[in-house]
Amino acid sequence: MEWEAKSHLVSIDGYDVEIESNLSKQSSTFTWEQVSNLSSRTQQYTVTSVTGTWDAQHNLGNTSYALSSPDDTATLSIVGTTEEVTIEFTVLDGNGNPLKSYVFTVETFTNL
Repeated sequence: MEWEAKSHLVSIDGYDVEIESNLSKQSSTFTWEQVSNLSSRTQQYTVTSVTGTWDAQHNLGNTSYALSSPDDTATLSIVGTTEEVTIEFTVLDGNGNPLKSYVFTVETFTNL
């Protein structure tokens, strides 16, 4: 499954922050771009495994990705209900425990 999502609100460890985020998964690469008035920052991760199911026609389901980069590991979970799509990105410590969590309120989700 390849997709793109846009969000203008992210909850970081429980605190809401208004910042534009562009998220995408293409082939085996997950990309997260944060855009502000002054700069942008892009992070890329390699998808190492995928679990769950996703109905691309209706954007329903629950899919989880294990991710890695040269700097850290992370998980990404996409949950689609009839009301909304949410994306949770969690950075893990060296032992695989959650270190920092980001929950994106998705405005647009497009299957590619």
